[in-house]
Amino acid sequence: MAQPYISWSDVRSVLASVDDFDLKVPLNEDAFVDATTDTLTDSGYIGRLYRDGADLGAAAANVGAVSSDGDWFWESTTDLLTTKNTNASNTYEWLAAPDTLANIQAKFMNTGAEMFESILDPRFPRPFPKSDRTYSGGSYEAPIVKGVALFAAREAILNSDPGNPELFKVERQLWNEEETGLIDRIQKGELKFEFEKTDSDEHGEIVLGSINASTTGYPVETYGDSSVPYAKVKVTIGTGGTITYGKANTTIDYTVTDGDGTAIVGSTILDITEIQSIGYGVSVSWAAGVYTAADYWYIYIRDHATTSSVIGSFDLTRI
Repeated sequence: MAQPYISWSDVRSVLASVDDFDLKVPLNEDAFVDATTDTLTDSGYIGRLYRDGADLGAAAANVGAVSSDGDWFWESTTDLLTTKNTNASNTYEWLAAPDTLANIQAKFMNTGAEMFESILDPRFPRPFPKSDRTYSGGSYEAPIVKGVALFAAREAILNSDPGNPELFKVERQLWNEEETGLIDRIQKGELKFEFEKTDSDEHGEIVLGSINASTTGYPVETYGDSSVPYAKVKVTIGTGGTITYGKANTTIDYTVTDGDGTAIVGSTILDITEIQSIGYGVSVSWAAGVYTAADYWYIYIRDHATTSSVIGSFDLTRI
């Protein structure tokens, strides 16, 4: 399954030189033996072959299928590379890699995601929930994106050139002696993720989804104890209108659905004098004002105790 948090551009944003750590290694062009097909002995494992920077594609089915320019095959039992080239093999620059560039990048990002997940409190949901309020418009909060990207960059360097000074730059952003790195701050509870609970969202955290510019009404506060470990529900206004304090509302209603679109609470007339159920044992109160059809809010529901993400020690040794 593809990793869920970042793209390779996010990794580039934390380490501009990360593309230099792509696991490609040079082959000695002068060691090739040219004939009808060209061969190189003792090449080491080759999962992908590059000639003058061009990816020559997947290997041929077998050595007998190396018949056209750019065909290649690596024989594992003999450690022999066989290629077909229009020109002499020593006129090209050769590089080998264990896999396609896309697969290598995906591996680094997947490992980065697993490393970042592994350092956080196990009570947090896996995978991390998407955000509904990132200022960048991204799917996940900035600390998650940055943390996973830094671990992916670290993985790229460790696999390619662990003695490279870029490793120190990346690791300093994660942890350092001054304890100002991203992991340091998470360990100390200085950073709060959107899906964490604080005193202000003890029973459910209200997050703005999308409302009309003329809307002035809103869910005020949540009440009750959750009957589930974690849920994210969407509260949507059906029929709009204006609620005035001291006058009963008979038309404005709301519904509640879960992440699959399944109805949790059916169409219910909104009442500002009561707390009203949004499902899973949690209720909400409402403010008087203007409500517009299709306005919606998200409410995060959790049953764990109020806390920040203070975690135990995480020892790593810089090479």
